[in-house]
Amino acid sequence: MGLKSVIDLVFPSLCPSCGHTLYQSETQLCLTCLQELPVLSAYDQQNLRNKLHGRVKTEHMMAFLKFHKKGITQEVIHHIKYRNRPDLAIYMGQLFIEKLNFSTAMQPYDMLMPVPLHPKKLRKRGYNQSEVFARGLSEALNIPVLNNILVRQVHTKTQTRKSREKRWQNVKDAFVVKAPENLINKNVILVDDVITTGATLEACATKLIGAGIGKLSIVALADAN
Repeated sequence: MGLKSVIDLVFPSLCPSCGHTLYQSETQLCLTCLQELPVLSAYDQQNLRNKLHGRVKTEHMMAFLKFHKKGITQEVIHHIKYRNRPDLAIYMGQLFIEKLNFSTAMQPYDMLMPVPLHPKKLRKRGYNQSEVFARGLSEALNIPVLNNILVRQVHTKTQTRKSREKRWQNVKDAFVVKAPENLINKNVILVDDVITTGATLEACATKLIGAGIGKLSIVALADAN
């Protein structure tokens, strides 16, 4: 019996959604949960785009999964953010491209730019969940991830239970673009983990557009509304 087989026997890999042991042919998610992933429908994608309609001009705006409390998506995101599973975020990025098959539409883009965490939160978590999700997208799209141009300069309070207006007031001055000359006429895909009202993405997009970028698209792991 090989070392990996011994490790799997003593410490079996578990599906982050249902908790069942993964078979050798399964990676990250069990086959049942993989088949039951709540992939956003075309109708839901349109509703998602309406969140920033008239506020930010985007070429594409899309999310992979629908977020439901106590559902598969919540479990996946919980493991990514709070149980030290950056590998799961990378896998979800790769799976996103495979499932939605929009790689051709994304080819003219120069960079993937994750919504940044404040350094204080980054030190606490150890990684930015949006950045590792972007790395999964990057591996599938062959577009580089840049994480040192758009930075979060204000450590804001949690956005949970805030209205859209209060969320906007909380984040509108939280981000800054460093070395904006590197963004002039560049086509950017802004990457987030979960979209709720879109206030954070609007704040980031406003800074990027102000820096003179070309096209802007937005991609997220999940849509919460």
